[in-house]
Amino acid sequence: METLRQTNQSLISTLDEVIKIQDEGRQKRRAAEQELGKIEGELRQKLLKTAEQEGINMRSGVYLMTSGPNFETPAEIRMFRILGADAVGMSTVSETLCGVHCGMKVVGVSVITNYGAGMVADRQTHDETIAQANEAGKKLQRILTRFVREI
Repeated sequence: METLRQTNQSLISTLDEVIKIQDEGRQKRRAAEQELGKIEGELRQKLLKTAEQEGINMRSGVYLMTSGPNFETPAEIRMFRILGADAVGMSTVSETLCGVHCGMKVVGVSVITNYGAGMVADRQTHDETIAQANEAGKKLQRILTRFVREI
C-alpha cells in the first residue's frame, strides 16, 4: 500500500509452573506455529484469489494495531509510517491472537475506512468512517461468502 490508512492463557498458580510450561512446550509450539504459518499462507493466497475472482482489489500490507477507541494524531500516523505500517486500526490483531490461541486457522482481513489524520486536507468524521465501513462491508461480504464456500 502506498499510503498509511486507518482501518477500524491459561491461569498459572506458581512461577515454577510458568517456567516448566514454557520449557517443555517450546519445541512443540514452534513446530505447531510453523505448520500454522503454512496453512495461514495458503488461506491468505486463497483469499486474495477469491477477491480477484470477485473483481475486488485486495492488497496485502503491514497492519499496526492501536488500542483506540480514537483516531490517531498526525504525529502518530507519521511515526507508524516510519515503522513500516501500511494500515493502522483498533481491531483485527486481538481477534487474530485469540483465534490462534484457540488453535484456529486464521487469516486476517481489515476494511480500510478512512485516511489517517493529516493525510488529507479535510477532517474526517466518525459518520464518514461508518458510511465507508458499510460500503466496504458489501465487498467483504462477497469475498467471504465465496471464500468460505471454496475452503
